[in-house]
Amino acid sequence: FEWIILILIISLVILMEIINSVIERTADILKPRIHTYAREIKDIMAAAVMIASIIAVIIGLIIFLPYVNPVK
Repeated sequence: FEWIILILIISLVILMEIINSVIERTADILKPRIHTYAREIKDIMAAAVMIASIIAVIIGLIIFLPYVNPVK
């Protein structure tokens, strides 16, 4: 069960990064027309990827810390 959660959360981070790249490239294409929003869109997606990465680290710690430091 833990491996399934781990694979899902890693996949989520990779998927968020792919979506971020697509949106960044789209914003670059549209930049001359919507220049005021292009940077905001990129920043919001970068924040979403960062949040997904932080959540992945927290879940990884929850899963692996009991194996590294077993309770005696």
